[in-house]
Amino acid sequence: MIYFFGGIFVSIIAFFIYVMWHKSEQKRLAYQIEKNSKFESTGLVKKDSFFLGKELIDSINILIVEHHRQKKEYEETRQNFKSMVTTISHDFRTPLTSISGYVQILLDDDDVSYENRQKYLKIIESRAISLSSLIEDFYTVSSIDSLDYPYNLTTISLSEILRAQIAAYYVELEKRYSTIEVDIVESPCYMISDRTSLQRIFSNLIKNALSYGIDKIRISLKEDENSYKIEFSNSLYENADKNIADKIFERNYSVNWASSSKSTGLGLSIAKSMTEKMGGSIGAEVIDDMLVFSIEFEKSENSINNTL
Repeated sequence: MIYFFGGIFVSIIAFFIYVMWHKSEQKRLAYQIEKNSKFESTGLVKKDSFFLGKELIDSINILIVEHHRQKKEYEETRQNFKSMVTTISHDFRTPLTSISGYVQILLDDDDVSYENRQKYLKIIESRAISLSSLIEDFYTVSSIDSLDYPYNLTTISLSEILRAQIAAYYVELEKRYSTIEVDIVESPCYMISDRTSLQRIFSNLIKNALSYGIDKIRISLKEDENSYKIEFSNSLYENADKNIADKIFERNYSVNWASSSKSTGLGLSIAKSMTEKMGGSIGAEVIDDMLVFSIEFEKSENSINNTL
């Protein structure tokens, strides 16, 4: 009988110790999860916890890792947006100051000659166009980030859109470049995409070439069995940064090789975002003295059928 009651007593003590240890483990886990939720710790739950089980611990650790990844991504996005707003605020101020200055001259000086008046009005018009372009870029970036940008997916001809954009800028390209090469396949290159976004992508790449290129430009569209490949390449200035391809798609990244540059630093970032939103890929590399942008869109089943 003594052994029986002694065994019960030992069992009760052991159970009490287990319950206390169990609560201690729960508190330790709760504390660790709370610290992670506040980003005060990056540690994972230890796998030596007896009462949780390996599968549950692995699931908790996956959530912790994903939680910190999202936090890091959010902080990077917030910092990029803050930097973009700072840069754009400065870019807004430049044309506004110029417009204000020339308007004041026209208002205060009644003796301004007709020639100078027309000259100042042209400058005001140019600054207003730059400001309008900046506002449009800023709106587009904000819309893409917030997922509010409207994509109207229809069957379009990639080659037709590319030819139309080249034609729209051809006079400016002739003034900028001594050699212009255009190599576009004769087939319509049907694909399901958003016409306006494609026009914007090609337009931004051409504008970039007009701002930073020199001597020679080449634009091509090739088609293979599974994809369409577009290339924009142009000669660079002698003092161009050869490592430009590593950072050229960053928001607000701009260079001043050409004093006539009017880039807002958002055009290529917008082109990249739009290309990727529509399932394509875009990259850049410097080959010898040429900056080469490569875009690729996979053919959909519909586009393949339309080609047949």
